[in-house]
Amino acid sequence: MKKPRLLALPLLACALSVGLLLGVPGAAAAAVGDEDPLVNMELISTNLLGKTFSKLDARGHLDGHILFTGCYLPDRCFRVVDVKDPENLVLLAEVPVFDPVESPAPPLTPVNGPGWQAWYNDANNNLPIQVPCGDWKEGGPGWTTGPTCWDPGWNTHSHYLQEQGRILVANQESYRTANTRKRASYAGLTIWDVRDPANPVFLSRFDLPKGPRLPNGTYTQAGGVHHFFFDGRYVYMGGEYGTYEDKDGVHPGFTDRIFIIVDLKDPKNPVEVGKWWVEGQRNDELALRTWIPQSSFNDPIWQESPTSPLNKKVGLHYTFVQGNRAYLSYHQAGVIILDITDKRNPKFISQLDYHVPRYQRPEDPSPDDAMCAAQSPAKAPYISCGNTHAAKIVPGRNLLLVSDEYFNCPYGHVRLVDIKNEKDPKVISHFWYDANLDCGRDWGPSTTPSAHLGTAKNSNLYFMAWYAFGLRAIDISNPYYPVEAGHFFYRNFDGAETSVTYDANFGPGGLLYVTDNVDGIRVLKYTGQGMSEKK
Repeated sequence: MKKPRLLALPLLACALSVGLLLGVPGAAAAAVGDEDPLVNMELISTNLLGKTFSKLDARGHLDGHILFTGCYLPDRCFRVVDVKDPENLVLLAEVPVFDPVESPAPPLTPVNGPGWQAWYNDANNNLPIQVPCGDWKEGGPGWTTGPTCWDPGWNTHSHYLQEQGRILVANQESYRTANTRKRASYAGLTIWDVRDPANPVFLSRFDLPKGPRLPNGTYTQAGGVHHFFFDGRYVYMGGEYGTYEDKDGVHPGFTDRIFIIVDLKDPKNPVEVGKWWVEGQRNDELALRTWIPQSSFNDPIWQESPTSPLNKKVGLHYTFVQGNRAYLSYHQAGVIILDITDKRNPKFISQLDYHVPRYQRPEDPSPDDAMCAAQSPAKAPYISCGNTHAAKIVPGRNLLLVSDEYFNCPYGHVRLVDIKNEKDPKVISHFWYDANLDCGRDWGPSTTPSAHLGTAKNSNLYFMAWYAFGLRAIDISNPYYPVEAGHFFYRNFDGAETSVTYDANFGPGGLLYVTDNVDGIRVLKYTGQGMSEKK
């Protein structure tokens, strides 16, 4: 399988001047938070306050009147919500990752308490795996004598799911609230029968192989699955992959998440059928690696000199599938397009890596280039800021709408990418807010003004959940000059600076269902002028 290298673009003489943003197609809107909270939007209801909600169906719409959503941290569950009455949403089910009755999780507080010791004391690194463990029931032996077993579900969360044909798939990922890799977790998928949405029935589990465990107890390549796309038969996912077997033997796995295809023809027996990775990710291909791995997508991409490799995070974050094409959002390696006609052998089509220093992409000046350099002047001009979070097809058009999730200033914004020639995709415009470049404002402890996830209403109107900015409607009828078409800005708690707006889907009656990862679901109606469909 031939895989692309991350090659540096030709070096061109182009000095970066702080404040130089000339020639950037797109639009910047007024100061966020000082504006009318509802523009071309009507708030229908606010529901289930105090509960955490997460990512919604990647296709952008509910299946009937049932909303399936992951829970956000610190909760470890998924939730099923009936939206038949938009003014009164009903929580039908809350399914935890572990059994809270037979196997309650040891608490993370108080620090140095017996529960905390179970998570972090190295003396407990080799507890026997038992499901359910049952060791931490109140009054049980774990509270007085120390733990005797470990349930991997305790160290697992599930924040994304997708349903098709009454089969529900949920991700299994290492529990970030605990932030420990010295305790076993699940690392893959769970599959559920949701013909009765109020009573999901567990069908099977698919776990990815973990890497070797280090002498200090750390499980390697055990982070699990963060995101996927489910088309009713196949799951296209990004996951850490610890070991790799083929006709030549056992190999030492991969660095960061790769693309994996799982067949759910029999949902009780999921089967891996194919995988793909950027050349150099496989750990016996290190000589082919043209970048230096960094662990956080929230760090700038940078190089020591024009001839040095770039420091960047190269791993699969988000997958969107349409027909026989998979659009991979590959963190700081940009957008990759694959032909998945042959599920056993995905084929590379192209890569748009816009995460290179400004001097390497003179045809695409980004609005955040100058501010990025200003935050790290010692690294200018060999620096870029950003992280490709989610690329989605705009229906009926040869366009990708690409959101960057970047929590440091300059904060993540939106790009429109022309894929008419899918072998040579091009950024044609940017959409951002002045506050994306405001590095002096304190947005509070739980949110930042970064773009996140959204969905298209039609070929000309896109709705983006923008964390601290709430929900933003973007008119993309002219993709070279996107403009705001409406917004909903709110504060999710009394006294809170802003929201933590996470995702948006369309439901019955064309209403928008908007999740907040700390505080409930809001139902909205777009009241602006309809954008005519592109002919």
